[in-house]
Amino acid sequence: PEGPRNLGLFLIGIGTFSLALGMVEHWQTKRKLGKKPRFRLLNPSFLTSSAIVLLGLLLFVTIILHMELF
Repeated sequence: PEGPRNLGLFLIGIGTFSLALGMVEHWQTKRKLGKKPRFRLLNPSFLTSSAIVLLGLLLFVTIILHMELF
């Protein structure tokens, strides 16, 4: 009975983690190419990515906290 929940938790974790790594890799690649990366909070792609990562983390933690361990 816990299979679907565990699969969902796994997919949320993998997706959130890979998006966060993608954000870091994008930043590092821009720096390596010689483009001085400006941190702009109002950049639409940064806002969207950050919101998805935060929602993924929130959802992951919420599911973990509501699990019956025993």
